[in-house]
Amino acid sequence: MKRKTIFVIFLMVTLITSLWAQREDDFNVTLTSDGTGVVITQFVGRAEGVVRIPATIQGMPVRELGRRSFIEMTHDQRGNIVSFSVVIPNGVTKIGEQAFNRNLTSVTLPNSIVEIGEEAFSGTALTQVTLPTSLAVVGFRAFGHIESLRTVTIPNGVQTIGEAMFSRCRALTAISIPNSVTSIGSSAFNETGITSINWPASVTTIESSVFFGTQLRSIIIPEGVTRIGHEAFRNSPNLTSVTLPSTIEWLGGLAFAGCSSLTTVNIPQSVTQVELDSFEGGFQFSGCPRLNLASQAAIRRIGYDRPLN
Repeated sequence: MKRKTIFVIFLMVTLITSLWAQREDDFNVTLTSDGTGVVITQFVGRAEGVVRIPATIQGMPVRELGRRSFIEMTHDQRGNIVSFSVVIPNGVTKIGEQAFNRNLTSVTLPNSIVEIGEEAFSGTALTQVTLPTSLAVVGFRAFGHIESLRTVTIPNGVQTIGEAMFSRCRALTAISIPNSVTSIGSSAFNETGITSINWPASVTTIESSVFFGTQLRSIIIPEGVTRIGHEAFRNSPNLTSVTLPSTIEWLGGLAFAGCSSLTTVNIPQSVTQVELDSFEGGFQFSGCPRLNLASQAAIRRIGYDRPLN
């Protein structure tokens, strides 16, 4: 009886797997520019839950998912709007611009991915993302505007977080950035739900608008950071405390402007002068009316002489 049960289960699993497996003619393809592999230009099959991209098509390895290649996947064979997940095989190195639409709920990214294009996953329904360690090039807003995204795993080995990469992912409340990361683009985490952040020692510049409009509560900017860009922490309503490092040299305009709960700014006594840059007439701490007297004195000591409200 047990053998019969196991056999039935095996047949059911096999049947389900075969239903999910895609055929080669589910994909329109062309050759890569060097002719050594395949680019999927459009998925023309049916989205019935899981789309498993084959490793080869017509004997050629699948290397790229083209621009908007899965964007039209919205209906099943009965015309109903469906959600779907995608399993991308090892060997794919590039995902093109706007590759996926809003019904994508899950994706498996292999450690062969080198490049993710602009808005490749923007506006989808992903809830979690694990970046591949091979990732080197990230297009603008690659994972931006994903309201459902709650968890992002950035493994050690990833070097780049792209411009606006997770912009407006409001459900994202925490993220850990490994020391392998050497570049974090402007607006990378703006208008997210992030409440805390660890800044890797390998990154010495905090770019413009990186944490604009976040839910950060306190910030200790590590030693080694020399520049904080325009509007880097602007309009973060829960931010109450900021600690600047002794290495700070430059503060961009409106860097902390509009942080209405900010009460404490700690600046090492060794810092006596910082280059304060103006951005569209805005000043670094304008709109911070709750700053205590000690913080106001510290800010004036580094050369800031503008109203704080």
